[in-house]
Amino acid sequence: MAKAKKPLEELQAAINEVPKSIALAPPDLSLGCDLLDLHVSGKIGQAVSPGTFLWLHGPSGSGKSFHAKTVMAEAANSDIYRDHRFVVIDGENGSNFDTAKFFGRRLADRMELVEVESLDHLYDKLDEIFKEPAIVIVDSFDSWMPQAARKKLDEDKKRRAEGKEPDGDYGMAHGKIHSNRLRLLIPSLSKTNSILAGISQHRDNVNKANPYSPKDVVPGGRAIKFWCHIEIETQIGTKIKREINGVETPIGDNILVKVVKNRVNGLRLNFEEQFYPTLGIDNIGTSIKWLKENKYITCEKGYYSLPFFNGKKYYLEELISKIEDGNLENELRSILEQGYSDYMSQMTVSRKSRYE
Repeated sequence: MAKAKKPLEELQAAINEVPKSIALAPPDLSLGCDLLDLHVSGKIGQAVSPGTFLWLHGPSGSGKSFHAKTVMAEAANSDIYRDHRFVVIDGENGSNFDTAKFFGRRLADRMELVEVESLDHLYDKLDEIFKEPAIVIVDSFDSWMPQAARKKLDEDKKRRAEGKEPDGDYGMAHGKIHSNRLRLLIPSLSKTNSILAGISQHRDNVNKANPYSPKDVVPGGRAIKFWCHIEIETQIGTKIKREINGVETPIGDNILVKVVKNRVNGLRLNFEEQFYPTLGIDNIGTSIKWLKENKYITCEKGYYSLPFFNGKKYYLEELISKIEDGNLENELRSILEQGYSDYMSQMTVSRKSRYE
């Protein structure tokens, strides 16, 4: 008969089972938007590291899935990730973008779709996938019930069919499952140079304690927030409109992007990103909007002026066409980097260092 372990021995055994953490490598991957890269790392094209757990959350229609696939598309076009698997676990079956159109043929040819039955099965599948280099999107964590809850649901159906009243509750232990499984999963990302992009949906806060309580809540407990390296919240802002046949017609949205948690440089900043259903993220338009709002470029009566156009002024759509047709994206990035550097210098608090 095996000798019973003492409490301290059991605790030490449990600690030994937890994988050792590995430090993140330097960022080498873009989030697909120059301004978002700057807000996360201060460097365009360098926001996400191998080993990163990126968490995106917000209300329906705020661009979470699109942002996640944009990161995957950036990786598909990088030689650094040529040996990685690209896996989407879509429990909502709601991310039906034309992958080749919006994210390129390289991603469309390599992307795998995987299905799971429950939250427990999700983590089983992630453990299996991350034994090798992979980039995985989970869309979304809220899509699956715990296996125990599924079993209880089936039992209740059977009892109702027999004319009996179900007893007990469903024991929605989402938070506990996330807490137990993420602590074991996250270290494996660094070991295999993998990336996990997880998505959560906002829900109405039906238990508001007072008028100042948040309107929305993020389900799933606190473990997801604790273990993520980068947390980004998206909210739908004002509509972008265009006059079509004499009628002001909505053609896109200004998405409020909040960097809520940031283990890259610690900064938590917000900005508005332009998003069009027919295009996706408007990287150039977002940069121009930020430069204009922060007075790094001029706009008079709808005409924009940029330094590399030698004083010539253009309407916004004409300006963007000039930049794209002339392959002047890097020149615009240079202006954006200079403006952002000046912007951050004004936020910096200068003090004599306590340490040498």
